[in-house]
Amino acid sequence: MSQSHQQHQQHQHDFFDFEDILKRDFELKKDRLTDFLKKAGLAEGQQVLELGCGFAPLLEFYCDTVGPSGGVTLVDPEPRLAERLAPRLASRPNARFAVSSAEDLASVLPAGGAFDLAVMANVYHHLADTATALAAVRSALRPGGRLVILDFIHDTLRLFTSEAANPAALAVQTRLADLLRPAASPVTARCCSALAAAGFEVRLRDAFVLHDRLRSPLGDFYVDAYVKHSLHELASLGRITKEEVAELLGQGLPTLQQGDPEAELFSNINLLVAAERP
Repeated sequence: MSQSHQQHQQHQHDFFDFEDILKRDFELKKDRLTDFLKKAGLAEGQQVLELGCGFAPLLEFYCDTVGPSGGVTLVDPEPRLAERLAPRLASRPNARFAVSSAEDLASVLPAGGAFDLAVMANVYHHLADTATALAAVRSALRPGGRLVILDFIHDTLRLFTSEAANPAALAVQTRLADLLRPAASPVTARCCSALAAAGFEVRLRDAFVLHDRLRSPLGDFYVDAYVKHSLHELASLGRITKEEVAELLGQGLPTLQQGDPEAELFSNINLLVAAERP
């Protein structure tokens, strides 16, 4: 997860500043991801690779699932995580940590496809070079190995305030998530096309809604990311200049100070994809 904050031009803060936010975000997604990993084939005796692992919230889950006959390799470009993760790794002899970006995997992994499962959680949409990263992951997987991607979709962020914060509003988002499951969805199709171009075959797809209080630290984080993402998207389409983006961001983003915090929600849609190396 730290890979996203290191490589993406929109985030200027130190990765460790986001620790509580990232942990909260992951707690809201953990059950959906672990269930999906099991559906994708995670099992005892496997070799698991997680890219952009961040604070490694799934370390114990991986190790307990693969057991002593399996192994877990955590990879992240943030070198300070080695010290942070050391105490937990010390009690897990079948797990290790390596410093690398997804694009440079070959420099820290054994040659040849050694892994049964690779995982990217909240990393994919921040990759500096998607094609290179997916090619590197494919090389790391054995034939039949799978890559699981969990990612949130910036464009589906919705803010529900006051009277809009009700079950009906969230039901709309849930329906949108249902529509994003098929390959016909533009967002899903782009991801699946990139995987196909890298030599993967998509086996499973899912989507779900995440929601939390808007004026929680996580809500502030998502609003900030959504606004910046939208501005940069407009710049890439030629609707606004990069200089105008910089000027707008330099003025600071508005803060949410009014309204009933208990009646304010944010939500967005997350995708889950499992793709296999033939």
